[in-house]
Amino acid sequence: MKKRFKNIIELIRIKIFQPFFRKMCGWDELEERLNTIEYIINKGIDITTFPKATGLLRQCQTAGGELLRIVCRTLEENNLRYWLDYGTLLGAVRHKGYIPWDDDLDIAMTREEYNIASEILPEKLKKYGIDVTARNDKRIAISIWKSGLIMDIFPMDNVDENSVKSYDELRDKTIEFRKYYVKNERLPASSLKEKKHEIIGLPSNTSPLWYHNPEFCSDRTVYSNNTIFPLREMEFEGYPFKVPNDCHKYLEETYGDYMSMPKSGVLHHQGNNGSKGIIYNVVKYSTDIEAKIAELKKY
Repeated sequence: MKKRFKNIIELIRIKIFQPFFRKMCGWDELEERLNTIEYIINKGIDITTFPKATGLLRQCQTAGGELLRIVCRTLEENNLRYWLDYGTLLGAVRHKGYIPWDDDLDIAMTREEYNIASEILPEKLKKYGIDVTARNDKRIAISIWKSGLIMDIFPMDNVDENSVKSYDELRDKTIEFRKYYVKNERLPASSLKEKKHEIIGLPSNTSPLWYHNPEFCSDRTVYSNNTIFPLREMEFEGYPFKVPNDCHKYLEETYGDYMSMPKSGVLHHQGNNGSKGIIYNVVKYSTDIEAKIAELKKY
């Protein structure tokens, strides 16, 4: 009875109150206008020709390209595979570098190689003045913080083909574990790993399916083995980096229509207090970003 009453209340909210308030606030009309503007922009502007960033953001992006080069070279020297991911991959495909309004870097690795990288990178990167500020099951966070340069390495998990029968089933299982993880994040890592394998399934060397780690990512991205491997190369900020085998399919799984203009174009790390994001560390700490670029280019 209680559940039925709750369902009735929810139905009233969706069918009566929500449409009423949307109309009273003029939200429907505003949404229609915004959709029209978005349609015109996407039809009238080729996003691949969007001009690069300028000023301080562009300087930080140039330095970021050098940071990425050093980190990825270090991985390659240790026979560890990686590939550009998220906005960094999107930038490589669309702009041959940073998305004009982006301010960070993302790469991915298989879970097995990610674990090795987590152990060796702090010492390997120290000589370049690059810090590893976090190492856990979620990500490896790398930065030259006072220069406003940051990048993340994310692990990519796979699953035994006997554990799931389809993309949709795997997506549902990753979401289920994500919900469990958010509520139980403080449990021992071993317990969380055991629960993950219980919900999603065990990894396998012959698995045909990969997924972004649900410990960090709340999206429902699932990729076939052939979409990612074998890796190939693509230019980013003037340097060749590893990317998935089928970038189009990979980005489509991640973003949908990735060649459209974004609905919001703010910096990825825009401050909630009106600050301009992580790049303004350069101003805050009086960092000579041009000198930092020259220093990184030496390595």
